[in-house]
Amino acid sequence: MAYWYHLIGSFLVGALPRPVAYALGSLLAPPLSRVWTRQHAWAVRNMEWVLGPDRRRSEVERRVREVFRNYARYLIDVLSALGADEAALELSGPLSPGVIRGIGKDDYVHVIMPVRTAS
Repeated sequence: MAYWYHLIGSFLVGALPRPVAYALGSLLAPPLSRVWTRQHAWAVRNMEWVLGPDRRRSEVERRVREVFRNYARYLIDVLSALGADEAALELSGPLSPGVIRGIGKDDYVHVIMPVRTAS
């Protein structure tokens, strides 16, 4: 199901002006984050750790919604820069860099570097 959301989103990014795509991403990202239950749960646990033991659940959820909105804007920027109708996301492991390439376009490669923090 997440595949279809990304496919539709990729199409809309190419068809809409960027400010409209940002507004749509900001509107749809929080409810869609609930579809990605594992990623949402991970984001909640991480935000609870970041905010500390005196956190309120409402504050954690508000911050997680903000994270998913930022993720949507990030993807909009990447997909806009690709200039291709289709994109490929290449992953080799949880701590390895990811690469986004436009299919049929070799002039742009986007590298996503993982960040590991000391616990």
